[in-house]
Amino acid sequence: PRMTPKFTVNQTGCVNVPLAFADNSTIEAGNIIERHWDFGDGETSIVQNPDHLYKTSGTFVVKLYTVSDLNCKSLLFLDTVVINKSPLPDFKLPDVCITDEAVFINTSTNDLEAPETLKYLWNFGDPQATTANNTSTQFNGTHQYKTPGTYTVTLTATNSAGCSLSKQHSFVVNGADIKPAFTVQNKDNLCSNQEIVVVNTSTVNAGRITRIEFYMGANGAPNGTPDIIDSLPNTSKEYATYKYPAFTTAATKSFTITMIAYSGTSCFAKIEQTITVKPSPAILFDEVPPICSNAGLTKIIQAKETLGLPGSELFSGKGITADGFFDPIVAGVGTHLITYTFTGQNSCSETLTRNIVVFPSPTITLAKEIFILIGGQKKVEAFAIGNGLTYKWTPSIGLDRDDVLNPTMSGDNDRIYTLTVTSNQGCSTSQTIMLNILRVVEPYNTFSPNGDSINDTWGIKYIDSYPQVEVEIFNRYGQKVFYSRGYKNPFDGNFNNEPLPVGVYYYIINPNIGTKKVTGSLTILR
Repeated sequence: PRMTPKFTVNQTGCVNVPLAFADNSTIEAGNIIERHWDFGDGETSIVQNPDHLYKTSGTFVVKLYTVSDLNCKSLLFLDTVVINKSPLPDFKLPDVCITDEAVFINTSTNDLEAPETLKYLWNFGDPQATTANNTSTQFNGTHQYKTPGTYTVTLTATNSAGCSLSKQHSFVVNGADIKPAFTVQNKDNLCSNQEIVVVNTSTVNAGRITRIEFYMGANGAPNGTPDIIDSLPNTSKEYATYKYPAFTTAATKSFTITMIAYSGTSCFAKIEQTITVKPSPAILFDEVPPICSNAGLTKIIQAKETLGLPGSELFSGKGITADGFFDPIVAGVGTHLITYTFTGQNSCSETLTRNIVVFPSPTITLAKEIFILIGGQKKVEAFAIGNGLTYKWTPSIGLDRDDVLNPTMSGDNDRIYTLTVTSNQGCSTSQTIMLNILRVVEPYNTFSPNGDSINDTWGIKYIDSYPQVEVEIFNRYGQKVFYSRGYKNPFDGNFNNEPLPVGVYYYIINPNIGTKKVTGSLTILR
């Protein structure tokens, strides 16, 4: 049997608006049991009379074929539809109360023509309004509501192609009975250098508070510019963005804070609250100059309170005591942060910080003493560690140079020298060395240990210059009758606590400084 697929449709449509397709297919005998639609946009259907929504504009070829109960398939039937872009209606909601006229700002867009040329229909969703008053065809919608509450406002836009689309928004008309209120955090202990924190606690009988303004009172009565503005307030919201200008008097100051709470343009109420602000210390903390690691405990004098307010100061940081003494050894080489806090008797405080740099001091390795034979000379062995070092020896007498680390030293008298090593950062370290001039020992050739306190011990001139000297004495038979390392206890003519006989004895004196030994004879007289 012959099948003829066919459909009818409005051949112009709109994006996002369903388009109705009516099946008019026929068959000479039997029944059509299947219909297969292809809408030309990638979408299909097997419904007999489908509604199809096009999501984009353009020209689309729609195809239909049918299938009979004998499983026969028809030819294709094709027709064309043109889909136009729909306008995109939208609008902004005003913040209004029951005494305001609500003005809805139209923000619709349309690709075919300017938004101002579209046809508009507003429905304000006000059950208390008349039919005429509840609608408008103006570009921007305006309406006066009489009762606070939530309303659904609808805007329908139609373009020249006949495409229409609607947009709905829920809208709140706020009440007019506003109770402005706020609290001030830490109200009894406000300091002039701290932010004042105010907390909104305002309410309205219906709807919400739409705007909050605070005049903090620093310039007297409220003027035209609020210090704090919030167009999205809510209950318990904190505002911590205001500081009063610093004042330098010792007395407290009072300020009157004015709050204005709005539920719309013409609905508002205000409240005032007076606060007392205590003066805060004004402190100065100048730059702290660098310090050397060996400077010792140093008082930080760059920090002070400048108003003369009574109170206490506190220092903190690595290497610093609470009363401001800095120890560079404890802190160590490098940059360190020092915090200075002054707290007045009124509990208001102020804090500043500064960096202090600790430079490394040179280190010196130097013997405590040096020994030189009279008339001789010797190079000083000294070692120093540091950056860009310079050297200075004092006094310079007896030195070939006084500006090098290892000068050659000579002299005829004992002397104390000081070596000062200075880095390129200005840090100095000093150390002393004792020059001991060694003279050739001159032993006496006789002594008389008879107890008359005159020449009772054997004298050796200049022996004190040789602290490591060894003295040995022998009798004529080669027996050692005396030995001493150092000569603090001179030979008294006794051996094993018995007086030695009068006669000639022989000595060996070893200075132990690399020079030859001194030998000779001595005579004991009684």
